[in-house]
Amino acid sequence: MSWLDAREDNTVVYVCFGSQSVLTKEQTLALASGLEKSGVHFVWAVKEPVQEDDSTRGNILDGFEDRVAGRGLVIRGWAPQVAVLRHRAVGAFLTHCGW
Repeated sequence: MSWLDAREDNTVVYVCFGSQSVLTKEQTLALASGLEKSGVHFVWAVKEPVQEDDSTRGNILDGFEDRVAGRGLVIRGWAPQVAVLRHRAVGAFLTHCGW
């Protein structure tokens, strides 16, 4: 939460597509590209592929986290979603709308 504490009110996009599915590689790359090009601050909760060698599933672009350092935070696996969504810095939520 300290990363969010350092951000201004309503300036962070929280990105999470739930725990039931994993984005395809193409979807992951497109989302990463959009977040990188947007210039917005974001927290992205990423569900890792079930198998490391599953090339049909998405994982973060090589170097993505380095390129967005200071502006984006990638959480691999479980994220404290309720706490993130309640945080004053979060102003938008990009989700699959499954809840």
